[in-house]
Amino acid sequence: TAAASPERGKQLGGVPRGFVQIGRKPQERPANVRWLRGMSARDERLLPAAGNYRGLVEGLPLIVYIDTGFGNALNTQRTVKVRERAGAAALQLEDQTFPIRCGHIRGKGVIPVAEMVGKVRAAVDARSETLIIGRTGALGVEGPQAAMERAEAYLEAGADIVFVEGPRTLEETKAVAERFAS
Repeated sequence: TAAASPERGKQLGGVPRGFVQIGRKPQERPANVRWLRGMSARDERLLPAAGNYRGLVEGLPLIVYIDTGFGNALNTQRTVKVRERAGAAALQLEDQTFPIRCGHIRGKGVIPVAEMVGKVRAAVDARSETLIIGRTGALGVEGPQAAMERAEAYLEAGADIVFVEGPRTLEETKAVAERFAS
């Protein structure tokens, strides 16, 4: 479940509606934003050889998954600068421990909140215009309350959008949506 301020959401054409993943099998339906995520974001064939994502997205805003920032806060800053220069409209940074697992798979862990807050701040400091999405996988690890507290901390650190991964019930989904509606 993603949440964004109405003003920031407009920059991406209405987050979170209309996502189409770019990857091995791009969907053939119209959308107002493209999302390069998961294994697709790590696939070297989809990394811009000339440092430019623009050819992948037909002029639409592109959200790019940047894993955990590929290391510490300094690596996160470098990743943000490189991906922003390549044309990313938004970057999704997550708080899982390595190795990363799909958000709905058991056995994942999350880094300490303070470490992720540092990465979010580093990402915000490094960007010019790119939106920063703070994603938490804590719901399945620490529970709904902790996941929402983490998301709040990421917003306070400067994230423009938060993504609480893996609500398991309609009630959890509604709770996240209600908490981050503004």
